Amino acid sequence: YFDTVTTIMGYTDSQEHFDQVCDGAITLMTHYHKLFDGYHGYGDMHNLWYLNRHAASAPVKVDDAMFSLLSRCKEMQAVHEKVNIAMGSVLILWHNARDTGTLPDADMLSAAAQHTDFSCVVLDPENKTVFFTDPALQLDLGAVAKGFTAEMLADYFYQEMPSFLISLGGNIYAGDPP
Repeated sequence: YFDTVTTIMGYTDSQEHFDQVCDGAITLMTHYHKLFDGYHGYGDMHNLWYLNRHAASAPVKVDDAMFSLLSRCKEMQAVHEKVNIAMGSVLILWHNARDTGTLPDADMLSAAAQHTDFSCVVLDPENKTVFFTDPALQLDLGAVAKGFTAEMLADYFYQEMPSFLISLGGNIYAGDPP
């Protein structure tokens, strides 16, 4: 998931319980992996790929996890300005360059950089919709999706198997001692 290694360790009364909890964790990771994937669509799931293709035309209804992550990013962007998830139009050029083995064109990078203003992402908490006021804006959740998913997994583990240790691509959470 998320092109990285995930490690789960847990302490519980039985192997059966551990396996059951891990099956639930895999279901969660699969969901979040698909939800935050900007490169593939998954049926009628309104994931990041779908959002980047449709949110400039009309508000897109998203699931609770997507809305929660985008809302957190909006709050943090206003305070820290260090991580901008609206850099997708630039990052996709670098992604494509990696696939072709050539550097992206400087003029294309400059043009794409004009469409990275996160304030152009309009979140409607009442309807859980996302709208882009800049039609060329693209989101990229690569800097935040693993950490958010690790937090969601930790919440799940605390409920199902409180003595755990998870590592999702360097995002590490430790539960209660066994």
